[in-house]
Amino acid sequence: MDDKWDLFVEGGTLFAHRTWTGFGVYSATFVEVEGGLRVSEVWVESDPERYRRPSDAHDLALLEILIRGTLLGEEPDPELMERWRVALPKTPQHAGGAVRGLLGRAASAPAD
Repeated sequence: MDDKWDLFVEGGTLFAHRTWTGFGVYSATFVEVEGGLRVSEVWVESDPERYRRPSDAHDLALLEILIRGTLLGEEPDPELMERWRVALPKTPQHAGGAVRGLLGRAASAPAD
């Protein structure tokens, strides 16, 4: 998954862009809380020519996966992965390599 997204921070805002198009899909701002940061606002690209939004639930879960996995280097959380999987549309156009890659990564995580 991390090879299909470019994540970077500018001016205190996290941006997530698709690598093959360069299109910005997500941006998120944060507030300081005890023990770290919390997402305070999320923006999602809504132009269907640039990004086909499956649902709010999908976008929130995917952004959390990107933050936890790519930025924080955490192993995929099974509950989060299930939330993301359930929110995926049931159409073939969205069931491409990114889905298989993410689910494969989660499945290959070492068992405790």
